[in-house]
Amino acid sequence: MSLWTDSESERIALLNLWLLDGVGAGTLVRLIEQFGTADEVFRQSEAKLQTVPKINSSVIARIRAARPDHPEGKRLLRQAAETKVEIRTYWDENYPPKLRELETDAPVILFLRGTLPADARRLAVVGTRSSTAYGRRIVRDLILGLRGSGFHIVSGLASGIDGFAHEAALETGLATEAVFGCGVDRIYPPANTALANRILAAGGTLISEYPLGTGPDRHHFPQRNRIIAGLCEGTLVVEAGAKSGALIT
Repeated sequence: MSLWTDSESERIALLNLWLLDGVGAGTLVRLIEQFGTADEVFRQSEAKLQTVPKINSSVIARIRAARPDHPEGKRLLRQAAETKVEIRTYWDENYPPKLRELETDAPVILFLRGTLPADARRLAVVGTRSSTAYGRRIVRDLILGLRGSGFHIVSGLASGIDGFAHEAALETGLATEAVFGCGVDRIYPPANTALANRILAAGGTLISEYPLGTGPDRHHFPQRNRIIAGLCEGTLVVEAGAKSGALIT
């Protein structure tokens, strides 16, 4: 079902609830499951909120002190509309079903530039930033072998293997999707701006769980890797070091 798309006030309430410190994905899902909408969550008494599993007193205090119509939620919604960024939620019918399999770790808000079909078959391709000629050739050959399969190629737009995976997908005529560790309005690394634009021009998607304007942070990238893997039926890892982010994926 769609939770918030029918009502702008509910969209704003959901964003304001999501922005509160301590309200992670699992907590937010449990709150909505129990009370139906984000707006209703803000209307609950302390005693009612205490009945939600795994919610602590500090989070309850923040919810009680906040407002569903806080300007920050309005700003995020307006900013997305102005920049043609889609905000898709865990409760929307077109939320990717494979991501829901992450359960309490599934991102409850996705910011999207481009088009993200929910049910496409996807393969993640990740690997080292310091790729060899052999690694690049293997990526290209394997993705070229998927020509006509309808698979989408998902990666993180990083230098090295990620970028080559997107390039090979574009060459092959496969849709490709890049998951960011920053806002989708901040191309990182900047050297891949042209590649990001080509992905969009070819009908692909830029994806992030971080609000617009969020800069890259090293802690964001392990988090974004779960989205890369969660969208896909499998993950191809190329030339990853023993402690690389690719192995986290």
